Amino acid sequence: MANALSIASIIEKNRIGSDVPYLAFLDVGVIDPATGAVIETLHFVNNIENTTRQGIVYTAMQFSLELHSEGGTQPSVNVTMLDFSRLVIQKMNDYGGGAGFPVTVMVCQAGGLDATPDVTEYFEIVTASVENYSVNWTLGAENALTKQYPRRMQRRDFCQWVYRDTNTCRYTGKLPTCDRTLHGTLGCKSHENVINFGGNPNLVSNNVR
Repeated sequence: MANALSIASIIEKNRIGSDVPYLAFLDVGVIDPATGAVIETLHFVNNIENTTRQGIVYTAMQFSLELHSEGGTQPSVNVTMLDFSRLVIQKMNDYGGGAGFPVTVMVCQAGGLDATPDVTEYFEIVTASVENYSVNWTLGAENALTKQYPRRMQRRDFCQWVYRDTNTCRYTGKLPTCDRTLHGTLGCKSHENVINFGGNPNLVSNNVR
């Protein structure tokens, strides 16, 4: 769990007005409650325009971060987001309300977005609510008891990666979709991306006698 000092620095840097402005970024993993897998990652920046960081486009979104800490308890962070596009709200509606989604908070200098962030902290959405266009999250420590182990399941015929993710799938071609198989019509082979296939074709099927 992040310590109170680093959480406070996230918030303070997000508010600071100086010759070296800071930007706060959120990476939000969308969890499929049926499998426990991250099926998509949403990227947001607290800015008035979309911002590219390390090749990833972060969508401009108005959000605030507030630290809550009581004596004898771990600090938590409240996120309030104005989701006028209803993108986040729709993902919450489709995938179990949002509780349990992993969230990475980063703070970077606006003049050095591709450098290592000044602050990086990892959380999980503990509680989530929506009122009109306002999304409210309480971020806390990740609960290990709710996690699937191993976190990544190896499957023979199904890719675990998020399509076009720059760190895993790495596909940069023109095909608009992928069926996340190896040999399917829209699979890795048709994308000429077999080297990055997120399954393990060498696994023996449980159905083999």
